[in-house]
Amino acid sequence: MTPQPLLQPALHHLVSCVHAPAVTMSAASGRIDRLSAAGSYLGERRLLCTYALSAFDRVPELIHSVLDVDGTLRISAIVRDGTEDTPDPVLLLRLVRHAHATGFVDTITIENMGQRFRDVPVMLALACDLASTSGVKAGLVNQPLVPGVDCAGGINFARDGYAVDVTATQPARVDIAAGTISWDVRIEAGGSWSTIVEMRGEQPDDGAFRPGDVDDVSWIRPTVVTDSASLRLIVDWSFSDLGRLALSDPLERRDIFIAAGCPWYFTLFGRDSLWTARMMLPFGQDLAGSTLRCLARRQGQRVDASAAEQPGRIPHEVRPAALSEGAMTLPPVYYGSVDATPLWITTLAEAWRWGLAEGDVVALLPALQAAVEWLVTVSDADDDGLCEYVDDSGTGLSNQGWKDSGDSINWHDGTAATAPIALVEVQGYAYEAAINAVQLYEHFRLPGSERISAFAHRLRNVFHDHFWITDAQGPHLAVALDADKRAVDSITSNPGHVLGTGLLDSEQEATVIARLLTDLDCGVGLRTMSIGDGRYNPVSYHNGSIWPHDTAICARGMVLAGHPQAAGTLLAGLIEAAVAFDGRLPELFASIDDAARIVPYLASCRPQAWAAAVGPTILWALAPLVPRRPGEPPQQLAGIDIVGDVDLDGFRISGQRVRIAIRSGVVSYLTPVGQIPPA
Repeated sequence: MTPQPLLQPALHHLVSCVHAPAVTMSAASGRIDRLSAAGSYLGERRLLCTYALSAFDRVPELIHSVLDVDGTLRISAIVRDGTEDTPDPVLLLRLVRHAHATGFVDTITIENMGQRFRDVPVMLALACDLASTSGVKAGLVNQPLVPGVDCAGGINFARDGYAVDVTATQPARVDIAAGTISWDVRIEAGGSWSTIVEMRGEQPDDGAFRPGDVDDVSWIRPTVVTDSASLRLIVDWSFSDLGRLALSDPLERRDIFIAAGCPWYFTLFGRDSLWTARMMLPFGQDLAGSTLRCLARRQGQRVDASAAEQPGRIPHEVRPAALSEGAMTLPPVYYGSVDATPLWITTLAEAWRWGLAEGDVVALLPALQAAVEWLVTVSDADDDGLCEYVDDSGTGLSNQGWKDSGDSINWHDGTAATAPIALVEVQGYAYEAAINAVQLYEHFRLPGSERISAFAHRLRNVFHDHFWITDAQGPHLAVALDADKRAVDSITSNPGHVLGTGLLDSEQEATVIARLLTDLDCGVGLRTMSIGDGRYNPVSYHNGSIWPHDTAICARGMVLAGHPQAAGTLLAGLIEAAVAFDGRLPELFASIDDAARIVPYLASCRPQAWAAAVGPTILWALAPLVPRRPGEPPQQLAGIDIVGDVDLDGFRISGQRVRIAIRSGVVSYLTPVGQIPPA
């Protein structure tokens, strides 16, 4: 008999209460069922795989559940056993859940609305499996641990340096063998009973990331006054989730970064964490500075094919232990990303221009020089003027751009492109990084800027000679060049990332924008691949789904290119999608047809860092400022006009707090920014 393949479990229906590096993912009722992805996770492990509350040996019947923007889950349910004096329910159960950095606290209350006392047997069933997040993601089902000991009226589970304590404030019967905590409750008419249950986890001190306090960085949560409830909703969720995804570097606890997402990615990702910090630059620069330092501490020092490590290369992801998923095995620090290094360079330059302290920039100059050396030499392995990637280990990521699934780079007919592959957006990142590096080199008097300029000039020429192709609708940019330097002809969102990098002239940018809107815009974001391509699948990971960050990056490039109306179209679509997800955008979603305009992707992380960063991007696009060199007035670009009048207080340029008023699409920069003359 052929064994059934393992299936990745669905996440979209679960409610996430997050305080990194912990997240509790449950049904809307607060219940955790072992045979799903639900659980209370800490870092790379699921600690609780069962958390099941019952009364009269029955599951309470859910009548209301809401997750507040502050992360509090509030649940109302009814409890019945058939002996009520009335056909109406008389026992109301309320549960309020608060997340903390190692677990959660539940306040459980049962109210008796009846006319006589009720004896209510209440039970909480618990199980712990210590499954790895990669195992849960793969669909594996671990056997639960045998509970350990009674701990202060609760239950303890422990193994391999991990421990879980579940305790209650009200006296209870604890059955260690069964893994249950029980109460025999008598509730008088009109009375109530309550207990507080806390789950607290511990993990080995093996270099795992710990909670990050965003108060440790100059993080400004903006004040936004607007009649647009939709804008307020997405902004509130964005900044709330970004704060709850903050982690600190075990090598330097003061340095904070934003974890890529939960539950799979409670860790430092080069590309994801950099893009998130970059989108947050208008609201403070210390987050970018600390993210840059976290990655620079792990910058490549040697050649190691198994880790894709090369001198100067910025890591792709960092974990406390190796990650194994099928044929893929990634070491704890893995460097298989072609874009993290140029993104690191550009984030440093942009943070400097926004106002990162010069001393912080100077401390990162050695890492900058190493990253530039990788960019201008190693990234172009065959010396053809372009940045390519190939997995030399056979056990790493076969695709090393942001679309890093194994089937993401394809020809129009659906055939996979062969590596080495030169991605279109990576050429834009590389060109932008080189231009930024030249500016930093010249300002800080570092030798070698002429060599970097020559690299950028050559890349630009080769790019325009090879990436432009024409189909029945006209010219467009190929998604990539394959191993034979052929232009891969599928229509994807990747070219949108080249907008605003400087690699295209204004006419070329207009061409790219027109094709994005015509071929990929579905009204609630950009599809990652055109419907007409052979590999198109709206519910795939990268071949037709919609990624909010991808659409936001393309919209950001449109603003920089001087096309705010096109950007506004895309960002208005993302706001509509956010409302459909109660304000909390997921990692990705799907748009199948007019009837299924916005539907979840089954295994999407929510919250996820760069999806949460869409809110800050929208605020920037309303009144976009582009800083020049420190001390020079910023450039003021035309912004999007999609939400009516807005008062915004929260931008920060060189330590100066900026207040903005938008009236009928007209932007006014109030004091002290009113002293900055328009460009």
